[in-house]
Amino acid sequence: MINPDEGSAAAEWPADLSIISILAASTAVVEAAATPIDRMTGARPSEKNLADLAMSRLQSVGLNALPTWLLPWGALSNGQV
Repeated sequence: MINPDEGSAAAEWPADLSIISILAASTAVVEAAATPIDRMTGARPSEKNLADLAMSRLQSVGLNALPTWLLPWGALSNGQV
């Protein structure tokens, strides 16, 4: 599993994945997106819950444009990082 929670330097993030994909796979989002039933059964949260939470987190920091979400980490400007 990708874990950007361990650091935020661009070198630690996969260069070929979009920021929304990396965020949706992060430990923090997976844990936060889990429903009570997911927790009881040990199931992974649904892709919809992961995507919704990842989009919400990107929007909360001002990254509101879909084209930006699809960029790899290294393509973001200093103002976006």
